[in-house]
Amino acid sequence: MRSHGIPWLKRELGTTKAGIVLGVMRETHNLWERRAPLCPNHVESLLDKYSSTGKLQKVIIQPSNTRVFSNSQYENAGAVVQEDLEEADLILGVKRPLDEKDVLPGK
Repeated sequence: MRSHGIPWLKRELGTTKAGIVLGVMRETHNLWERRAPLCPNHVESLLDKYSSTGKLQKVIIQPSNTRVFSNSQYENAGAVVQEDLEEADLILGVKRPLDEKDVLPGK
């Protein structure tokens, strides 16, 4: 994430709140999927670089037993592991959700 990219993200999200909340969804398209859009090192780097400047509030990781990285690795990197991604401004995933009910409106 480029630091100068934050203003366009604020415009796209229609928000000027202090910092965004980044979410990582559990993969539902293929149940065997082990890939992750962010690894724990990425989470730690993003939080180190952007949380002190107020550009990133937190990173939420939806728990998964099949992802190549464990939930505890993400927690150790500073992420919050929880089911609910509602407060995330931007949700990342490897593939689109299999079921439309898994898509949050406006995300």
